Amino acid sequence: MQILTPPELLAYLQRHGLIAGAEEAEIHFLDGGVSSEIRVVKTPRGTFVVKQALEKLRVRDDWRCDPRRNLYEQEFLAFAQAALPGSVPRLLHRDPEMGLFAMEYLDGRWSAWKARLWSGQVSVEVATQAGASLGVLHRTAWGHPDLREKFDNTPLFHELRIAPYLLTTAERHPALAPHFEEAAGQLAQCRLTLVHGDYSPKNLLTDGEAVKIIDAEVAWYGDPAFDLAFLMTHLLLKAVRFPERADGLESLRRAFLDAYRSALGVHWSEELESRAVRLTFLLLMARISGKSPVEYFRPESPEARFVLQFGASGIASRPGTFSELSEHFRTAHENHPR
Repeated sequence: MQILTPPELLAYLQRHGLIAGAEEAEIHFLDGGVSSEIRVVKTPRGTFVVKQALEKLRVRDDWRCDPRRNLYEQEFLAFAQAALPGSVPRLLHRDPEMGLFAMEYLDGRWSAWKARLWSGQVSVEVATQAGASLGVLHRTAWGHPDLREKFDNTPLFHELRIAPYLLTTAERHPALAPHFEEAAGQLAQCRLTLVHGDYSPKNLLTDGEAVKIIDAEVAWYGDPAFDLAFLMTHLLLKAVRFPERADGLESLRRAFLDAYRSALGVHWSEELESRAVRLTFLLLMARISGKSPVEYFRPESPEARFVLQFGASGIASRPGTFSELSEHFRTAHENHPR
């Protein structure tokens, strides 16, 4: 799928009525994405966002993926808007053939939860809303045959998550490879509900209370434990980066989990939690050694070494609940030299 240049995009938007023929428009690139070309389009009538997926992702390793994932993001946004109105930006235009879509632009009162966490804001309300929204979406899509067929895209999930996160980390930590490979095989076989696939603080916009979910191009019908583990991984990594905020971040993990469990309802189980806990340890190591490492730890820094050691110890000891994981983390973190 061809990535449109700004002049080509302008002509495209005019042809499809998103911009009037004589209307002036400004097109600006939106920073921060590694997997898509994202442009903000400003017109006298309003502002919106256009998104197209890249074939080669903007990361250090050579990481390529089918740009048709953009189509699954379009479908996820449509589903989420129907299942939980207001939980995602409104879709304004869809073009499956070009692999692009336009959606509403969220103004300055909205910012990434990651940025607020980075600045030291610890909001239990936001964590609660993030957990409740994810639980509702997982519950609504659970066992849904049409969604299972529509998001039957495990090869794409393999390209974007299983291979670059789990299998790459297995190659770089051969002593632990069987654990990563086993989890990879289990993920490839699981078909329970619609999974966002990138449920992290950078993809949750908030105004301090409400939450909007974005960047769902990894959407896949699979194991909800992945979304749960992905978010928990990020909150744990922030606690390593900001040790003085560890207690506050633990309160966010508890609030998120409690709200998610309540919203998921009858589908919550000890088995689901156990899978999510195990995936959390694996993903912690993957965010250091995989193809998409977090940008705020140098590979050989004491913090990165701690994350790898903590992940490996959790894989070996296999805590079954997030309460046990938190206790394990608290003990290890307190004894970590800084």
